Amino acid sequence: MDKNSTIRDSAAAVDRMTAELLHLQTGTDETRDVMRAIMDPKHLLVYDLALQCEEEMLKCSAASAYFAGCLMGAAMNEALLSLLCMFYEDDVKNTSQYARSTKKGKPSTFRKIVGTWGLDQFINVAEQLSWIPNNVVAPEFVLPLSDAYRELAAISHPELLPHEIERRTVAFRTSPGSAMLRMLQDLRNTIHSGKWIRGERALNVAHLDWCRIAIFVSAEIRSCLLHLMVQRNIPVLEAAKARFDEAMEKLRSDWVAAGREPADFERMVREKFNEALEDKIRHGADRHE
Repeated sequence: MDKNSTIRDSAAAVDRMTAELLHLQTGTDETRDVMRAIMDPKHLLVYDLALQCEEEMLKCSAASAYFAGCLMGAAMNEALLSLLCMFYEDDVKNTSQYARSTKKGKPSTFRKIVGTWGLDQFINVAEQLSWIPNNVVAPEFVLPLSDAYRELAAISHPELLPHEIERRTVAFRTSPGSAMLRMLQDLRNTIHSGKWIRGERALNVAHLDWCRIAIFVSAEIRSCLLHLMVQRNIPVLEAAKARFDEAMEKLRSDWVAAGREPADFERMVREKFNEALEDKIRHGADRHE
């Protein structure tokens, strides 16, 4: 499965639909600015955070700062997982993780609850909802990661018995999405000094070279999560666009039937769109002040 081609094609489809809707040229900064203006402010905030973390991850990788890159890769995917939670609120509300987070019965909003979660809670949700299905993970990742984990476990988890290491190794073949997320989490968690205080391991800086793998794993997780977004969101957007086009065509027909010029209808629609967009941008700016 070519995930990246699907993501690119879907991004182009969104750009095309936005341009058609607002009578703009495709592939311009104007269509991008419009999309950013109409996005939910929290969605946009978390999306921008993910992009910034991705940029930092790539800079770290280029500088051979693999441990720092691993941390940025984990932060990038944590942001994307939180974005998915906001996109698919109803699904998340039916998970065991959400039930545990609300069992005390204190009144709170969905976003406030999700806002208290860390990477572990987001991974729990992703696992239960199968956000990274087996057939989406690049096959060339599975076997090398499975073999690499045998070596990595001896460093990251020296307390594990051989059969426990083997069980986790097999997970890369049976549930590669979950295994990749947990591997990234394990490497990310080595930043916590408490793990070193509680454990018996000696710090060997050479072992942190394993974080080079985590950067590649982070990129694959990112692609899988973006693929999920476009697979679920694009059909919904296309259906909404089709309903909108149908409604607009009826209004246009009624307008012409009343003896008015089609060009006047198009001009009126464009003016209304511009007013609504300017109002949205203005209110968005007010919220950020």
